[in-house]
Amino acid sequence: MLGLIMESRNRLWVLLMLVCLIWLVPAVGVAQAQEPLVIQEMYLSVWPEYYTPDVVVSQGAVFVNQSEEPVGGEIWFQLPKTVEPVNLSELQQGILPRYFEVVDKGDHQLIRYELTAPLEPGERLSLLLEYTYPRFQEAGRRQIPVEFISKYPVEKLVVEIKQPLRSTDFSIVPGTDSKFIDSEGFDVYQLDFSDVKADRLLEFQISYYKEDNLPSLDPEPATPVADEPQRQGMNSTTVGLLVIAFIAVLGITLVFALRSNQTAASPVKGNKTGADKKAAKVKPQKGATGKDEKVLEPVDQRKKLRKMLMEGKINEKTYEKLIAELDKNK
Repeated sequence: MLGLIMESRNRLWVLLMLVCLIWLVPAVGVAQAQEPLVIQEMYLSVWPEYYTPDVVVSQGAVFVNQSEEPVGGEIWFQLPKTVEPVNLSELQQGILPRYFEVVDKGDHQLIRYELTAPLEPGERLSLLLEYTYPRFQEAGRRQIPVEFISKYPVEKLVVEIKQPLRSTDFSIVPGTDSKFIDSEGFDVYQLDFSDVKADRLLEFQISYYKEDNLPSLDPEPATPVADEPQRQGMNSTTVGLLVIAFIAVLGITLVFALRSNQTAASPVKGNKTGADKKAAKVKPQKGATGKDEKVLEPVDQRKKLRKMLMEGKINEKTYEKLIAELDKNK
C-alpha cells in the first residue's frame, strides 16, 4: 500500500514538471522572438574636461540581427535625466548624422531612432551616440556619477575613462588595473564586461581634483565654409567697384559743372532782365545720363562736397582733391 502511494506521488511530480516545461519553452521562444537585436560590441568612452569644461560621453554600439527575419522599426537608447544628447551618427563608410527624438520619461530619457532600412538576418549596424554632462563652473574637486543602461543585451562592453590633464588624486569606482597612455598623453583607464543583460544598471564614480576650470586641450577650430572666402571677396570687390563708379560719376558731373560755370561767366552783349540773370545761375545741361540736369555754381559745389564729406559719402582725401580741381578751374 505504501509503495502504491509513493509511486503515485512520483508520477504526480513528473506530471508537474512536464506541465512546467510545456509552459516555459514557448515563453522562452517568445522572449527570443521579441529581442532579435543584440549589441555585439559596445564602447563607452568618458572624456571629462577634454575640449570643453564638461564631460563628453559616447556610446559606440554594433547591433546585430540574430533572427531569421528582417528587423525594422525603432532602436532605443536610455540616458540619465541630467545629460544632454548631442548627436547620433551611423558609421557606414563615414560618419552619417541621423535624426533622433528625445522622449522624457521623468527620472530618465530615451533616445528614439527610426531605422532607415530593415536589417537583414545577420546584418550589422554601427551607431554612435554622444551626450554631455553639465559643465563645471569653477575649479576644485570633481565628483562625476556615470550611469549606463542598455535596452538590448550586450555581449561585450568596454568602458574607457580619460583622466583630464593637470588633474590630481584621480580615482574610479569600481577600480581597475587596466591602464594605458594614448597618443595625446592621456592616462586611460579601461573596464571590461561581458554578457550584460538588457536593462541592467552599471554605475561608475569618477573623482579628481583640478586647480583650473580649463579644458585639457584647446577647442578644435571650426571648419570654415568652403565658399565663404569667395563670398567675402566678391562682396569686397562689389563695394570697391561701387565706390570707383561713384567717384567717376562725381568727377564727370564736376567737369560738366565747371564748363557750365565758365559759359555762364563769359560776357554777354545786351542787358538782361531779372529772369535772365536767374537763368544764368541755373542752366540746363546734358549730364552723364543724357538727361537735362541743373548745374550749380562753384560755391554750391563746395557746399555739396562739404555735405558729402560730413555725411561720409566721400573721404577727406577725395574731398580735398575735388576742391583743388574746383580752385584750379576757377
